[in-house]
Amino acid sequence: MMEEPTDLCVVWTTFPDDATAVRVLRVLLEERLVACATRLPVQSMYWWEDQIQHDPEVQVWLKTPRARIPGLYQRLKELHPYSVPEFLVFSLEAAGNAYARWAKEVTKEGA
Repeated sequence: MMEEPTDLCVVWTTFPDDATAVRVLRVLLEERLVACATRLPVQSMYWWEDQIQHDPEVQVWLKTPRARIPGLYQRLKELHPYSVPEFLVFSLEAAGNAYARWAKEVTKEGA
């Protein structure tokens, strides 16, 4: 059974390595800004300082309710080692009822 609509979002960001990702993600989870974080090794190519760069990175998918996005963005900027961290927010059209309830519950302030 699907929940429609849902206010859950997925935020994509990247980190230079897994150790940094784990350190930052632990803080975001402890502060209940996200319900879940998924880490994936990737190879990124991008423009930086007038050159094309090619680097291994860790891409992270953060799952959180829309209401937590402003706080998540602020905290990620404070913790992130990049001067311009990737922060892409994807709205979800629907989510499984049990998953949506769980994500909302674990990200409540004071939970």
